[in-house]
Amino acid sequence: MVFRKKNLSVILTIPIIFIVSACGVEAGNPDSTKEDDAKITLKLTDTPVETLNHFYVDAKSITIGSAPSIALPADTTIDVLAYSNGNTLTVLDQQAISPGQVETITLELVDTASSVRAIDKNGEEQKVAVVNKDNSVSNSLVFSGKISLEAGLTTTALVDVDLRYTLSTLDSEKRKDIGLPEDY
Repeated sequence: MVFRKKNLSVILTIPIIFIVSACGVEAGNPDSTKEDDAKITLKLTDTPVETLNHFYVDAKSITIGSAPSIALPADTTIDVLAYSNGNTLTVLDQQAISPGQVETITLELVDTASSVRAIDKNGEEQKVAVVNKDNSVSNSLVFSGKISLEAGLTTTALVDVDLRYTLSTLDSEKRKDIGLPEDY
């Protein structure tokens, strides 16, 4: 795949891999019959992209399903490509959450024009826009999948961003149609 300077866009069809591990309730514990919160650990990983050195995402919060959003520390910048070849980034670690079914995990981006950006192999910054399947520009990354969060258990969600398959270049007419400047 060839990327041209200032012509990147992200179309999100991002797979999620869920791994469930049990922990918590002890046999004979009198409190083991009460409804506990579920816990979630969220990790990010990616596959290397040969044409890019870095892919930065400036995030402000995470929303798991319909639960209230969880604020991230200020100035949270994630270099997605730094977490490849078996490396992962733990974004949430055993975060308490209400049990139930979850179909989306949303990473809310900071409100700037450069909240997502790429650095190519030549060290040049590429402007990037997040474009949904319906061609709307978004300020969030939405990961879809099905997961069951059970009371008293910790679920680890490993999100494989897989930029090799989600990056695409939009021609100038397409950028114009969705309201992106020419230099994206």
